[in-house]
Amino acid sequence: MADPQTTMVEQIMGNSEQCLYTGVLNVRTTKRVEQKQLALSKFFVYLIGPAPLTPKSKVLHQVHFLDIKEVRSNSRTEIGFTFKNSATAIAGEVEDADECLNTLLTQVKYSFPGVSEPLFSVVVVPDSRMPSVPDKDTICGGFIPTYESICKHLDVPFRADICWDMEHLVTRQKLEKFNVNEFETPTPNDIRAMMHTLKYNNYFKGLEAPDFPLGKDKSQIDAVFECLKVNTKIECLDLSNVGARPEHIVTLSTVLLANKAMSLTELNLSGNPIEASGVAALCKYLEAAPHGIVTLNLDGCKIDAKGFQLLGAALRNNPKMASSLTYLNLSHNKIEPEGSVGICSFIASPNTIRTLQIKETISNLETISGAVVRGCPELRMLDLSGNRITPRTVPSLVKWIGSSSNLEVLNLSGTSIQPDGIKEILSSIAQNVYLKAVTVKAKSNALGIPGATAIASVASSLKNIHALDLADNDFQDDGVIAIAHAFCESEALGCLNLDANLSARSKRGNTLAFDALIELVESECPLEVLSLCGSKTMQPKTDDLLSFIYAVGVNESLLELNVSGNGMGNKGAIALGKALQTNKTLRMLSWDDNGVTYPGFIGFKVGLERNRSLKTMPMPILDIAACMREAQGPVLTKLHKLVIEMESCIYRNQNPSSRFEGTKGYQMSSLLLTSGQQAYVEAELLKIKRMDPNRLCETEQFRPVLEDAAKAEKVTTSFHLLRESMQASMEVELRKTLQGFAEQAAKFVMDSKVKMRTEIFSILGQNFESFDGETFRPLKTAIDYGSKGFDNSTLDQILVNAAGAEIMNKASECFISTVEVATDYVYEKIMNSLFSVEEDLVAKQQEEEEELPPPPSNPPPTPGREDSGALKPVTSTVKKPSSAALTETPATSTTSSKMDPAKKPSSLASKAAMFEQPAAKPDPPVAARAASRPAPGRLAANTALAAAIGRGGIGAPPPRRGATGAAAPAAEPAEAETSPPPAMSAASTSSASTSAAAPVAPRKVKTRDASSVLAQADSGEPTGPALQHVTKTRAKPAGARARKGGKPGRRPPSRRPVNRSADGSS
Repeated sequence: MADPQTTMVEQIMGNSEQCLYTGVLNVRTTKRVEQKQLALSKFFVYLIGPAPLTPKSKVLHQVHFLDIKEVRSNSRTEIGFTFKNSATAIAGEVEDADECLNTLLTQVKYSFPGVSEPLFSVVVVPDSRMPSVPDKDTICGGFIPTYESICKHLDVPFRADICWDMEHLVTRQKLEKFNVNEFETPTPNDIRAMMHTLKYNNYFKGLEAPDFPLGKDKSQIDAVFECLKVNTKIECLDLSNVGARPEHIVTLSTVLLANKAMSLTELNLSGNPIEASGVAALCKYLEAAPHGIVTLNLDGCKIDAKGFQLLGAALRNNPKMASSLTYLNLSHNKIEPEGSVGICSFIASPNTIRTLQIKETISNLETISGAVVRGCPELRMLDLSGNRITPRTVPSLVKWIGSSSNLEVLNLSGTSIQPDGIKEILSSIAQNVYLKAVTVKAKSNALGIPGATAIASVASSLKNIHALDLADNDFQDDGVIAIAHAFCESEALGCLNLDANLSARSKRGNTLAFDALIELVESECPLEVLSLCGSKTMQPKTDDLLSFIYAVGVNESLLELNVSGNGMGNKGAIALGKALQTNKTLRMLSWDDNGVTYPGFIGFKVGLERNRSLKTMPMPILDIAACMREAQGPVLTKLHKLVIEMESCIYRNQNPSSRFEGTKGYQMSSLLLTSGQQAYVEAELLKIKRMDPNRLCETEQFRPVLEDAAKAEKVTTSFHLLRESMQASMEVELRKTLQGFAEQAAKFVMDSKVKMRTEIFSILGQNFESFDGETFRPLKTAIDYGSKGFDNSTLDQILVNAAGAEIMNKASECFISTVEVATDYVYEKIMNSLFSVEEDLVAKQQEEEEELPPPPSNPPPTPGREDSGALKPVTSTVKKPSSAALTETPATSTTSSKMDPAKKPSSLASKAAMFEQPAAKPDPPVAARAASRPAPGRLAANTALAAAIGRGGIGAPPPRRGATGAAAPAAEPAEAETSPPPAMSAASTSSASTSAAAPVAPRKVKTRDASSVLAQADSGEPTGPALQHVTKTRAKPAGARARKGGKPGRRPPSRRPVNRSADGSS
């Protein structure tokens, strides 16, 4: 029950103040002794009179602890207070002065725990009476009690939400920089209270107020200066874009100069117009900064050339700056040639600058680059964007790049650099063996096609450039094609930005450009990030873009893709949805500003629901907002629901507990790849049957090969069934293993808890003598039954569901990769055997025809028919080089039975001539050659998959098969191979009929491609990582860039054929 005297004191103090101490104070005057009541609350010292207290008593003096100047006690009954801003003093005799002193100093220590020195002077006689107040750990260095006391002192409203943020957000996030923007709409009074609180806080090491208008109210920015006068713990000061004027910078510099104990390392004043007077004051501080500055940001401060001369001199005159300054940002100021000389007086001297930004400063780059060569050996990032680079500047930049061993980022955007200049700079980077994973930004330079050609000419040598930003350079389609083809051979390029470079909408479209991009993403180039954003003036033809999107559906290398701003509409959104159903590697997708409406979002959502790999996708806000403006009633409600569902799909993919359902789509992709390979086997079987009227294939020599080929589909299907069964059994065993581990982990946790309980008892026994075994018994019971236990189900969910899902995802990829390698090997082996059979059949037919008697003088019979009138196929082969690889083996072909009678050979000798090619005749153009066989690897598979997506997605029905059993789309290449060589004209065939048959060249032995799966398997060499199989490609036309073995370029399913003449010209 509260003391009546204390209750009455609290009533007199009001404001819900809690009385911590009260006592009668005998005040001696010249005439008599007056009795007053001395009281202490959490924040104030009160003098109440008269005493003894009555309802008429009132507060005579109320002084905050911060206004106390001195507390003096010469004896155990004397106490006296003097104050800073008042001549009034409180002094007299009390019953126990020691109790009053102890209460006062304890409360001051609680309210201001961050203060290392006393707030006021304390004089106690003798010194042994000085009370000892222990330190106490509080949240954020006691910010909350200090803030509460400061609010009382400044008479501003106390905001409980600020304290809640401190207790629950700042503490849990372990934030050590005080950011004004963390709090909800602070008023000038709130800013004053928080800044005065920081004066007495030693927890926060930084003060940040970016973009907060401190300069609009003088009381706010003055409070910041008051904080910086006292606080010695702040190391980072961010006042960027706060509206500070030159006079404010003068005051700030004066305050920082006066606070010698502050170790400021980061200073950001960007966005404030400090001008000449502010620069002069700031330079005085920079010149005298006791520990130097690590980070200095003066971006957009309206500093002129004279200011940079002062700044360079100040940095040079401070000996600490050379070893401390690592980040210097001087962008968006007017350095100009005069200022370049001034700032270079520091840059040219040895320093440790790692980041130098001088964007849009009208500076003399020749002077700056020369200074960088001499004084910046540690420079990692150089931003020269917005400054004109002339041909005279390039040699100095090349010299610096050649001498650098740490360059990581070079920004040349908007510098109007010429094609020859960018080529020299890229070449210098390539020639520097010490540079690794360099990022080059060269957007908005209007390089055009000459620039693209220049970059392409050195692309193969750029083995240390990881990222290349070439956006908005007006490359047009031809430039994009050149760059895409050139970087197919790159071994290092991981990020490429080609935004706003394609030709504007034209009648011919952008087919060739997107074909080149498809080839790039499917090449051996380790490209993982690709940006193809459009603009209002540069948007590709939608159908051409769709071919690229369908190719992404079967791509296994891209991780991030940006196709925003291309105006592809609903067709593009639906195509993206289809691509997501089969793509299992894409992690980030951006596709905003494409004019998509509700039907497009519906189609995209279907694909997103079936995708488990996409983890980041910024919502297409522009398209959603435009759609919402036009939608009404139920459609608007459905659109809201649709957006929520798309967000939930992304969240599901980010959550590892979503199990490994994503492998289902991967399995479908694998089956489609297998079906594409099987289609080529069936086409080759059909081809052999057509060219074998004498049934030579039924002999022992050829029959096993054809029977094995017929079994291929069944065998590869059994591979997938085996994988599924192994995966299912592994899941069961893995679950059991993880459950067993969860039980062991739970036991380990509980044993650790028991051990901790024992240590608690040990600490209590060592420190509290009055605690015995009887005291520990109820505590043990309280810990065992009152504290939180360890829930085994929680651990089971973490291990079995979350971790198990990730393990099964990786295991599934491993199993699928194993099946794909085995399948590739089987089909390659079978296809090689079938090609050998085909060659042997052709050789036997040639031998039989050579043994026939010469033709009679009467008119020859119709070629291809015997006396019985049965159709006899006439075949033709192309002589194959002995060194032909598996990936470029010319295929034999048979002439069509529907040949024009005028072009048919008139004798069997002419038939034999059709199987030959003169040895001395040069190779005909590629267009005139017989179509080379497609490899049984990924090209056929991915082409089939891309075609399936283009026809309507994975759910579309499979193509109907003809009577022969071959898939219709896959049979087309085989039919093309049966056509006669275009280079063979009717004249050549007629001349061949009158000449003697040339001897048949011996059949060349087929050689194997060292990079193929089959060759590596036979040689015992590893075939590479699990999901990066070595595959084969089609033979390319003459003049086309030959690509390494690997992922073949996937062509869109709707490509228009190109008609070529006999000489190979278009």
